[in-house]
Amino acid sequence: MSLDTQKLLAEIEAQWDADVVPKISEYIKIPNLSPMFDPDWEKKEDTDKAVKLMVDWANAQGIKGFNLEVFHFIHILHLKFSIITPFFFFFRLLKMQEKPLLFS
Repeated sequence: MSLDTQKLLAEIEAQWDADVVPKISEYIKIPNLSPMFDPDWEKKEDTDKAVKLMVDWANAQGIKGFNLEVFHFIHILHLKFSIITPFFFFFRLLKMQEKPLLFS
């Protein structure tokens, strides 16, 4: 059985356009500035919104054996996920301000 690369590419592109791009667009709308740029970051709960968006998306992928855990540390977020063997993945969802002070 040979792999139809054109069909595979079309499926990947369709999935990207239908699923990934809308989630990235939704994530971009969440301000979620780093504590360095927003002293009230915790009150706004933007980090929680960003984490929920990404976790919900990851869990919705339906990957058999996939497990995801979120660990919050002071100003740091770690996501632990596993498919067969557990491993840690550092996922930084915080953003810098749009116009850094250096360039304003």
